[in-house]
Amino acid sequence: MTSADIRDMLSLPKDAAAAPAPRRLKLPAEKKPDGMSRELYNLLGENTPPVAIIQNKFKEKPRLNHRVTPWELCKLASFSRADNLGLFHWVKKTTAEDAPVQEQKRHAVTVIEYTQEEYENLLQDPGWTKHETDYLFSLCSSFDLRWIVIADAYEISPRSMEDLKDRYYTVTRKILSSRASVSTPELTAQLQQMNFDKRKEIARKEYLITLSQRTREQIQEEEQLYIEMKRMETAEKKMLAERAEIIQLLETPQPTRTSSDLSSSAGIGALVASLAASEKNRKRKGCEAPAVILADKGAAVQQTRLVRELGETERYRYGVSYHEKLVQGVFIRSQKISTLRQTIQQRVNACMTELGFSQRLSMPTQRNCQLYDNLQQAVVTMLDLKRQVDKLQHDIRVQKAVLTNGGQSALKRPAEAESKSSKRPKNR
Repeated sequence: MTSADIRDMLSLPKDAAAAPAPRRLKLPAEKKPDGMSRELYNLLGENTPPVAIIQNKFKEKPRLNHRVTPWELCKLASFSRADNLGLFHWVKKTTAEDAPVQEQKRHAVTVIEYTQEEYENLLQDPGWTKHETDYLFSLCSSFDLRWIVIADAYEISPRSMEDLKDRYYTVTRKILSSRASVSTPELTAQLQQMNFDKRKEIARKEYLITLSQRTREQIQEEEQLYIEMKRMETAEKKMLAERAEIIQLLETPQPTRTSSDLSSSAGIGALVASLAASEKNRKRKGCEAPAVILADKGAAVQQTRLVRELGETERYRYGVSYHEKLVQGVFIRSQKISTLRQTIQQRVNACMTELGFSQRLSMPTQRNCQLYDNLQQAVVTMLDLKRQVDKLQHDIRVQKAVLTNGGQSALKRPAEAESKSSKRPKNR
C-alpha cells in the first residue's frame, strides 16, 4: 500500500502542496505608547507593564474659552465698632441661592463694674487713683482685655503692662469675693483664673528676652553641657546599680535557680537531683550543710545554707511541688482531676450547680485543680451523709407511726404470716 492509497482512503488531496493553508487570525496591532523607546517596548513583549508608563511631557493647554468667575466689591460690617465705619472687600459674585449666610458676632468680654462705696471700702490703693482705675476699666471694656492694645492706649501716666494687669485682676478678685455670700466651686475656679503674680510675669519675660538674645556659641555650649549632664546621670545610675548588686551579694546568698526554672518537670528533676547529691555529700563528710564562700574585698566570708523541706506557704510562693511519679510527655492538668461514676457525677454536678459553682475550670492551674478535686470529694461525702440522714429520718418516722398506732401494725403482721402459711401447699 502506497501513500496515494492512504490519501484516497482518508479523502485527502493527492498532492500535499495543493492542500489549503490554515487561516491565521490577525491580532490587533498594539500601538507603542508615546514617550517610550522602541527597544524598551520590544523587551516588554506581550506582558502588560506593571505601572503606568505614559507620561505627559508637555503642559496642558490653557482653557481660554471658559467663563471667568466674577468678583464684586461688598460692604463689610464690623461688629467690633459702634461708629458705623464703612469697610469694603472683594468677594466672588454668586447667585442668591448659592450665597452663603455669614454671621459675625462679637464675643465681648464682661468687665465688672463697681460702685463708689465699693471703691472706698475695698479698692483704694496708694499707687492708683480712682480716675486712673476708671480709665483702665474703660479701656479693658473697649478693647476686650487685649493687653498689648490697652498698654499702648493708656496715656494718663507711664504704666507697664504688668502694672495694668495687676491692678485689674486685684480689683476684680476683691469685688467677686465681696459680692459672693457663699463660696462655690465656680467662684473658686474663677478666682483661681484671675490669680496674677506680677513678679513671676516680669521674671518670665526677662528670661524669654535673655533666651532670645543668645549667640550661636552660647547655644552650642548649652547643648554640650546638656549632653555631658545626661552622660553623668547615666554613669551615676550605672554606678548605683552596681553598688546595690554588690551589697546584695555580700548580704544575702543568691539562689542558683528562679521560680521559672522550677515551673517545668525538668527543672524540678534537676532540683531533686541536686538535693540528693548534696545530701550524699553531707553524709559522707559528716557536716550539716555545704558551705558557700563569698569574696568580700579579699576576705573570705563563709555562710552555711541548710537544706530543708519547704513548707506549704513556701511551695506556693516559689511554685515548687513534689511528685511521686513524673509522667512523660505533655498532658492536660485538668485530666488529673479524679473522675466519679456516672450516677454519682450527675448528682455532684446538680449539687454544684445549685451551690453556684461551675462544672469546668476557667483557669486549671495546679492549685485550682487540687481545690476542685477537694470540693468534689466534699460534695460526695455530703451526699452520702445526706442519704444516711434521710434513711435514719425515715426509720424514725416509721417507729413513731408504729408507737402511735398502739401496736396494731405489729399484731397485723403475724396474722398475715399465718394466712400465707395456710395457703401454701403441703409437701408430699
